[in-house]
Amino acid sequence: MTGYTGLYRLKCEKGEWKKSIERTCAKKKCSNPGNIPNGDFELAAGTEFVFGATLVYTCKKGYEMASRITQRTCRAQGWDNTVPVCEAVKCPAIHTDWDVTASGNTEEGSYGNVIHFECVSSGKKIDGSSDIHCEETGEWSDVVPTCKVFSPA
Repeated sequence: MTGYTGLYRLKCEKGEWKKSIERTCAKKKCSNPGNIPNGDFELAAGTEFVFGATLVYTCKKGYEMASRITQRTCRAQGWDNTVPVCEAVKCPAIHTDWDVTASGNTEEGSYGNVIHFECVSSGKKIDGSSDIHCEETGEWSDVVPTCKVFSPA
């Protein structure tokens, strides 16, 4: 049957059929599907990569599935579908006031990126966090700070 492999070879000896080779029918095996960057997979059922087995892919923390199809099934010809792709979660672009400078990837921040802020004027100091990071949710850890006049105590 489709998806199974096996072999029987019969040989006629002295007017009788004798089995010379016998390999019982068993589910065809699929190759190891390999790992995906920034993601994992697990078998939906069973423990072997054989005909009918289905893999379910997930992305690691801070990454999201860019592929529509997140499963692969072992078919008679091998794995169906393509290996899914996990992309880093993106945070929105950072915009600052004229008196605040930002260092880091302010245009397209991805999960784990850090933006550092400083005041242009030495007479002012950061009002808020001087460092914010892109979180796994696609949000920055804090708002963009402003600069305020530094008054000596």
